[in-house]
Amino acid sequence: MSKTLPQLLEAFAGLKILVTGDPIVDVYHFGRVTRVCPEAPVPVFVQNGEPERRNGGAANVRDQLEALGCKTENTFPLYGQWSEKHRYMVGHQLLLRVDDDKHNPADWPMMDVRTYHALVISDYDKGATQGTHLPEWIEAARMAGIPVVVDPKGGDWEKYAGATLVCPNSEELAAHLRYPSPTWPAFAALAIKRGADGIELCVAHQSTQYPAQARHVFDVTGAGDTVTAVMTATLAAGGTLGQACELANIAAGYVVGEVGTTVCPLEHLRSTVDRGGKP
Repeated sequence: MSKTLPQLLEAFAGLKILVTGDPIVDVYHFGRVTRVCPEAPVPVFVQNGEPERRNGGAANVRDQLEALGCKTENTFPLYGQWSEKHRYMVGHQLLLRVDDDKHNPADWPMMDVRTYHALVISDYDKGATQGTHLPEWIEAARMAGIPVVVDPKGGDWEKYAGATLVCPNSEELAAHLRYPSPTWPAFAALAIKRGADGIELCVAHQSTQYPAQARHVFDVTGAGDTVTAVMTATLAAGGTLGQACELANIAAGYVVGEVGTTVCPLEHLRSTVDRGGKP
């Protein structure tokens, strides 16, 4: 018998999920602009206080899973080796982003993924998915019936072959379809993140649209991580792909209404589900 959405939310607390991929530090510099630079036609940014450091990328996926009550383990490098994205903010408007990328090819031990309820791969093309054991992990999880959820990057998806679900945004899907040998048929399902249009679920060449739930959009940063995490937890708890899309849309609708990288609290999912899914 399939679980209801409230039952799935309660089941999150019993899950243990392995998170791999590229963690990122999102650094927010909040300030103001009141004049134009006399040396060049650019705004002068005056920072207010110290910058805020928040977890992004695969670390945001981990944090979202833990906010849902899941237990996680990860393969991340040391914190000082994470890439950084510096965002200069005036109110809730992004003025400028400066990236400090660090490429960290993964050197993972061979782990028994069968001890987890799910494996999630958050690829930001910083080296993590070049780990030599990734194909073995995916195959071992597939053989054990453990869901593997991927947030992809780049056109070549061969390294994700055997995954249960791939969650690209529209640009990532377009990059893959331009690749000389697209591997879309190698996956059981695609959940395409369409931004304001919600999530398009494609299974066996059948497409279903799940509308977005946001009322106000201030910052879309990290919303894709939220979708990936919530869909992973839902599948790990025994939910359907459709239920995963419903819960992911609710969670994404919450985080885009906040400024900066953040997570959706479990209580928000509970209260929204109790209201019949109304934001």
